[in-house]
Amino acid sequence: MLADLPPEQQNINVNYPMVDGISAQLVPLKNENITFPRTVFSFGIYNEVLTNTTKSNYTSPGYGFSLGMQHQIRGMWKGGLDIRWADWVSNNTQQNPDLSPLSIFSKIEGDPPIQSLVGDYWGKVFQPFFTGGVGYTLFFSGRSWSAVQSKTSLGQASITYGVGFRVTLPKSFAVRASFENWRGVQTSDVSAQIYRLELVFGDVDNI
Repeated sequence: MLADLPPEQQNINVNYPMVDGISAQLVPLKNENITFPRTVFSFGIYNEVLTNTTKSNYTSPGYGFSLGMQHQIRGMWKGGLDIRWADWVSNNTQQNPDLSPLSIFSKIEGDPPIQSLVGDYWGKVFQPFFTGGVGYTLFFSGRSWSAVQSKTSLGQASITYGVGFRVTLPKSFAVRASFENWRGVQTSDVSAQIYRLELVFGDVDNI
C-alpha cells in the first residue's frame, strides 16, 4: 500500500505516539512529581525534657511523635500546623495520674538566606531556620482519649519557639533537626524542651 502513495507520504514516524495537544497537557509525564505546590509534610519523633514544676510532678520516659504541614507564604517565610503527642508518667500517682499531652500549634518559620556565605548549591542543601507558634495543649489522663483533664493548668493555650536546620536529600525528601521550648500561657509551670528529628516530603525542592 505504501508503494501506491506519493513519496512525501511514505515516511511514517513510528517513534512518537500520536496525541493531540489537549491530551498532552492533561496527562502528566511519568517522570513528573505530582505534589502540592510550595507545600511540605513532615513526620517526626522527639525526646521531651520536662522543666520547672512539670519536672517535679512528672517524668517523660520515652519519645513523642509529631505530624506537620507547611506552606510557603512569601520569600523566606512559611506557615503551617504542628501536632504533637507525648507521654508523661506521674512521680506520685496518688496525687496526679499519668498524662498524655496533645499539642496543636499554628506555626511560622523563617529560613534566612545563606547562599551568599556558602554558595547556591550548599545553600539549597543545608538550610537553618527559626520557628515559633501559638496553639493549645490538652492533657489526657491515663493515656485515654476520653479522659481529658478539665483543669485550666492542665489544658491551656501554649506557645513554642526554637531553631534548627534542614538537609535536603534526593527525590524530594529532607531531614530536619530542631530544638524547641514550649510552655503554657496561663502558667509557666507547664513547660518542656523538645529535641526533634523529622522526615520531610512534598515540594521540598521549591521551598
